[in-house]
Amino acid sequence: MARGFHYLRTDGGICHHRILDWCDCNGVGYIVGLAKDKRLDGLAGQWMAAAQMCFEASGDKQRLFGELTYAAATWKTERRVIARIEQTAKGANQQKLTVKSSITPLHEISGLTATPTV
Repeated sequence: MARGFHYLRTDGGICHHRILDWCDCNGVGYIVGLAKDKRLDGLAGQWMAAAQMCFEASGDKQRLFGELTYAAATWKTERRVIARIEQTAKGANQQKLTVKSSITPLHEISGLTATPTV
């Protein structure tokens, strides 16, 4: 186990399967942004459609969260992924994070809000 370092938080530019594997092997939790991925976008499509439909009906900014399991081609195993979907008058915006932690329910992850707008 790594000494004095028990959690990694970074953006997609640092997300590499070797780093995630190291964290898994050494008991280090993580919240790591994921790069854009067409397959992952397709899996989050249901939330994108819901956000767009709610925005069109209300005219108010929509923010939805979804959770799924996913494995990129270079990953040895599926990992927990959280998708944040926003729809505004300027268009849609997505952010996806892979998360490893037994103590971080969706609403407690730093940088994400607890309650969807819809």
